[in-house]
Amino acid sequence: ETTVNDRITCADITVGKTGESSKNIDVVASSPGSGSANDGDWKLLELPTRGQYTGWYWDGNYWVKQGLTDTGNISITGGSGNSDATGDMTFSNGLGLNITSNGGLTVGNGATNLGGTLAVTNQATFSNDVAVYGGDITTNQSTFNLINTTATTLNIGGAATNVSIGASSGTTTINNELSLSGDFTIGGGDLTVGSTNVISDSGGSCTLKGIDSIDATTEATIESAIDTLGNLTSASSLATVGTITSGTWSGSIINRAYGGTGINTSSLSNGQLLIASSSGFSLNTITGGTSISVSNGANSITINNDGVTSLAVSNQGSSISLNASTGGLTLTIGSGSNAYGSRTISTNNPSGGSNGDIWYRY
Repeated sequence: ETTVNDRITCADITVGKTGESSKNIDVVASSPGSGSANDGDWKLLELPTRGQYTGWYWDGNYWVKQGLTDTGNISITGGSGNSDATGDMTFSNGLGLNITSNGGLTVGNGATNLGGTLAVTNQATFSNDVAVYGGDITTNQSTFNLINTTATTLNIGGAATNVSIGASSGTTTINNELSLSGDFTIGGGDLTVGSTNVISDSGGSCTLKGIDSIDATTEATIESAIDTLGNLTSASSLATVGTITSGTWSGSIINRAYGGTGINTSSLSNGQLLIASSSGFSLNTITGGTSISVSNGANSITINNDGVTSLAVSNQGSSISLNASTGGLTLTIGSGSNAYGSRTISTNNPSGGSNGDIWYRY
């Protein structure tokens, strides 16, 4: 054994003696190049850069970089031969990477692949897009906020043809206005505004209810929509209708109290008329009487004189004649009759007159 109390200056040191394992340790200023050595020999770098390798060891064929100067910036290279090459740093046997304090993990243009679970106990910030290929983003929290600040325009499911939100029960709240470009289907059967259920569906029949009043603009809009409806099939309580200018009434019979007849006139016979009574209208025809007959035709009623059809009286120029078609009587008084002329009773003297006139004075 040899004890050295100061220092030894030599070109290199070989640790180990003949018959034992040995290691040659040398100090170099740069790469040892391609020279050969014994397996395990070291070449220590004279002035290592902080955070870089401390030297090289001989693996039997090449000088391979080894060691770290401290726990600062670390450069790890792999590959083969004397040339540096890209490679992987592998932690085996349960070892991991623990970044403490304010340290960070930076990945340049390469890709980071995680085969296990990435657990982030604080916020994760991404400066670019995030692509999820597994199909799910999940949470173990009962409340989950997704993109809940800053973004004023949010696009979700732009390529989705089927979108499902929420469970089969509960409440979905939309805080601002809702604009739909397609159809709106309510599967639950009810539409509630505030605390009022305004539209409900029962067995395919939709009911509008709880509407006490509407503003003028909404009323005008609804009226305009109704005016253009091609087929309004049902209105159970339509209270007010303006002027109807055209169309065909195909509803129930209108009661006579509201301007209708109260009876069904879809089937008529010739000559029937609406005959009124205190109890309402009825359909009847005019019937003839003594010497009068009635003929009912399509859109016509003919009344005939079946009694006296002729009458002729003639005496001293006087006569009575009957018009058989109209029933009119004509009386003609001749000049030879006692009844010919006029009769006048007066306190005055007679004046004027014609043949047959008689004047009485008193």
